[in-house]
Amino acid sequence: MNRREFVKLGATAALLSPSLARAQTASVPGVTDSEITIGQTMPYSGPLSAYAASYGMVHLAYFRMINDRGGVNGRKIKLISLDDAYQPPKTVEQIRKLVESEGIAGTFFIFGTAPNRAVAKYLNDKKIPQFFAGTSGEGFADPVRQPWTMPLVPTGRMEGAIYGRYIAANMPGKKIAVLYQQDDVGKSYRDGLREGLGESANLIVAEAGYQTSEPTIDSTVINLHASNADIFFNGATIKHAAQAARKISELNWRPTQFLITSASSLNTFLEKVGAKLQEGTISSQWYKNPTDPQWNDDLEMKEWRSFMKTYYPGGDVAEPLCVLSTIAAEAMRLLLERCGNDLSAANMLEQATSMKDVQLPLVLPGIKMNTSKTNYYPFRQMQLIRFSNDRWQLFGSVLE
Repeated sequence: MNRREFVKLGATAALLSPSLARAQTASVPGVTDSEITIGQTMPYSGPLSAYAASYGMVHLAYFRMINDRGGVNGRKIKLISLDDAYQPPKTVEQIRKLVESEGIAGTFFIFGTAPNRAVAKYLNDKKIPQFFAGTSGEGFADPVRQPWTMPLVPTGRMEGAIYGRYIAANMPGKKIAVLYQQDDVGKSYRDGLREGLGESANLIVAEAGYQTSEPTIDSTVINLHASNADIFFNGATIKHAAQAARKISELNWRPTQFLITSASSLNTFLEKVGAKLQEGTISSQWYKNPTDPQWNDDLEMKEWRSFMKTYYPGGDVAEPLCVLSTIAAEAMRLLLERCGNDLSAANMLEQATSMKDVQLPLVLPGIKMNTSKTNYYPFRQMQLIRFSNDRWQLFGSVLE
């Protein structure tokens, strides 16, 4: 898809004859002559409900826009977005409802690692596509064991490895302290960092994990501070990443370099909880940040802001996650468009696993969507960013 096509997303491919279309869709779950039904779960309630405002609400708004412009190949997209409160048992219940009662054609961007993991086997056993799962966890791009599951974003291991290679090449001999969340995602950042460091992995002189249930990680940060490390890798998720940033400031800890994961580098979130990034902190990005002044005159960003104003006026146009969720929705729209009138699960999987050098709107220039029968990761590239003068600034080249 050409990046310029963002201004004409309603453009559709030619339809087959009505009789042939009916014959092809008669036995396809979730597909009629006029509609394609897909489903997802989101934490509309519970402690992670803020994410639903940045993901689920944007998805619903985006597909409303697509439908107003004629849908995809003449069919409207019906997204059923249900609340699971980020509780895996509830996710299972809601996904079963979507499959067995609503008869969806597939799922789209189920939010969270644990919820996606809880339903992956069920969906694969049913041969229901689990497209663009909303997780950076590992194990969701396994063509052999889970052929019907495909993630969207780079994994924590991929991102961690990029940081490790950067440290090894640019900060040789510097001691490293690592903070990580004790779950699959947190460990993947830690393990990726070690892989990227290679022979320099012995420079990790301290690492500490924490449980998401812990009210505070102050003591954990104090222990890492005692290591006298030159580099601090903040691999925590947003709440605890903010706690770490505050405690580091209180300790007046000044390592040579701070690094923070892309998921927690969204300064809009950190600022909401009273934390501030250290000058010179390094993170990474693969899509455009709406708070970055360099995109102020960017046509894609202008069109995105216009979409938000019209279809989601209550949405936060300064929130990078709203950009990410728009990219996810556009990836799904493109996939359905490529299917033409064959919206069978088999053809959807065929199209999903044959993306070649697709430059989606709002993705950083040079970072392209690529999939194959043996590699289900659509995005595997990122670019480093540095926090300076109260904003993130891109530097270096695209990395993989």
